Amino acid sequence: MRRKISLVIVLLISFLLAACQPTPDEVFIIEKDTGRMMEKASSDENGTVADALGLPGGNYTFEITDTSGRVKVSVDAEMITPDVDYLPIARVTGRSFTEQDVENIYNALCDGATPVSEDAPMPKPFYQQTLDGLLELRDSGNLDKYDSVEDLDAAIQEVMAQVASAPEHAVPIVLNSSFNSSGIARILCVQNDATVSDLFVINSTQTERGVYSDFIRDVFNRTEFAHQSAYGQAVTVSYALTRDANIILPQISEREALAKAEQVISTLGLDDFTCTGRRIAPLFDAPTAEVKAACKSVYEFMFTRSVNGVNVTYTNDILSSPPNDPNTVSEPWMYEKIRMFVDDHGIYAYMWNAPCTVTEILNDKATLLPFDQIKKIFANMILVKYGDYIGDDASKNISINITQIQLGLARVTEQDNNAYGLLVPVWDFFGTYDEGIGYPIGLDGYESLLTINAVDGSIIDRSKGY
Repeated sequence: MRRKISLVIVLLISFLLAACQPTPDEVFIIEKDTGRMMEKASSDENGTVADALGLPGGNYTFEITDTSGRVKVSVDAEMITPDVDYLPIARVTGRSFTEQDVENIYNALCDGATPVSEDAPMPKPFYQQTLDGLLELRDSGNLDKYDSVEDLDAAIQEVMAQVASAPEHAVPIVLNSSFNSSGIARILCVQNDATVSDLFVINSTQTERGVYSDFIRDVFNRTEFAHQSAYGQAVTVSYALTRDANIILPQISEREALAKAEQVISTLGLDDFTCTGRRIAPLFDAPTAEVKAACKSVYEFMFTRSVNGVNVTYTNDILSSPPNDPNTVSEPWMYEKIRMFVDDHGIYAYMWNAPCTVTEILNDKATLLPFDQIKKIFANMILVKYGDYIGDDASKNISINITQIQLGLARVTEQDNNAYGLLVPVWDFFGTYDEGIGYPIGLDGYESLLTINAVDGSIIDRSKGY
């Protein structure tokens, strides 16, 4: 979904009416300039009051088609702006998790559980769950992953032996929140002698993901949780299937579930994080598969940092990964966000990616471009971006529907510098993108199809981080 585009912005020289228009024939092109951005960030201008941006009174509506007729854009979008007078520009830096963080996360998610050794046998009820599942397979005649009845019977005998030798209750150990030589802190704990929970907290430079932590309440559910739900790489695809009649929603109300998630945030002392997104997360392995049987789901709540009352806008982007260029020293850097998954029994799973520290507010009253100029930039660049993608392929047609336009903060990486990033005001254009291949991308509402820097009008490529 992420497409590489040239690092330019395009400014219209003629006003586009809010109707179907061809691609403009003439544009001005200027390169992005980090120095110029920093100069604007630290300027002592009076700033722009949000109410003075010239926003439309209701939804912003607009249609445009490129000259080939193969890229069609329709806009009927709610305008969302923060409830503040001014937007800030701040500098942030990534940080590692501490042992105190590990202990705090454990206390917030595993209160009342028993920490256990990874090497020690689990209590009888834990193995009994596996045995019950195998016996159910045997009775139904379903071999599942086993090649023969004999193999299934052998597995049953093995687990029966585990049940027979296992202790009745979990054997507790002293909680260990330290990191090993690979930068990993892992805590296994048992709830009610049956459910084994797993908490990872990782400070590692060995993978693209870098610094993050995750938690699953029941290790037996790792498969159904699935990587597309956990890491968001195909979340907009799987989300389409939440409309299937076979999806089973939690019995708990969304409001009650959100309260549980917010309690974790409060327990962690993250007063500068607020919920900026919510959706249903289906629990199945194949995101494009038809849901043929009952499929469970959980609520997902997304939390992002707030600076001076303005939140970082949540998008589905996971990390910025600068191009493999010998002149680029920046490394992949995950976007900071916390995602919590809640079901009828509480926190089902959790992830906290790339914790950051705000080191300074460069400007608490940023000067922003008027929305009239932003919408002109959008009208050009949405066609340039997706027109470049289809190129000369006459078989491709793209339909884009913008349903929400949001003003908030986004992190951009300072040029060739991974040590710091800037939180700058941006306009995100959310909606769906459809190539006619069976499902549109963006049904969950968090796919930013274009991000425009609200300060200087440059186009931000979130996949690259600038």
